[in-house]
Amino acid sequence: MSHDARAVERLCDRSVLLRQGEVAFDGTTREAIARYRRLLAEERSPDELAAGLREWGSGEARIVSARLLDRDGDERQQFASGEPLVVELVVASDASVAPPLVSLELRDDDGVVLAGLSQPTAELGWRSGGERTLRFEVDRLPLADGRFHLRGALVEAEGGRLLHTLDDAASFFVFPAGGESGSVLLTGRWSMEEIPSPEQIVRR
Repeated sequence: MSHDARAVERLCDRSVLLRQGEVAFDGTTREAIARYRRLLAEERSPDELAAGLREWGSGEARIVSARLLDRDGDERQQFASGEPLVVELVVASDASVAPPLVSLELRDDDGVVLAGLSQPTAELGWRSGGERTLRFEVDRLPLADGRFHLRGALVEAEGGRLLHTLDDAASFFVFPAGGESGSVLLTGRWSMEEIPSPEQIVRR
């Protein structure tokens, strides 16, 4: 039994889909995977995550791959706190798919959600099916120290139906560039103002 759909498709021509201990489908691997994704399409965090599930959704649009790049366009897995970072997603979709929302969720190594965002792809120029590259650029990485994980997802803009989620699409390490600690990079400006003594106030 496996929750890695790509591995199953590479290794098997025929598959059995189980649901609650019963055979729900017995046939080609491609159709078994399609039915499995349809079963999970309405779930944002399926129970199967604990068993190693990495992707789910209806499958009409898919996140094919994810990479993390530095300012020079080189792929990396380690970044200094405050460095620029680019998230690059390669996405494929059927011709019938309307421009979806693409979302990213940032988690720490304990699974705690630190941030999330979404973007209508219609605003980026998505018109019809095919394959495209989406990039999200971070000018200054707001993380201080630790290992972090990104979850990517594609959702119907109208209706919110889940097309594809790729859990742990990319993971990376952040190391302190100075005296930072903790997960979040806290930035700001210090200032100081002298408080006059009572004698100085009297003299005025």
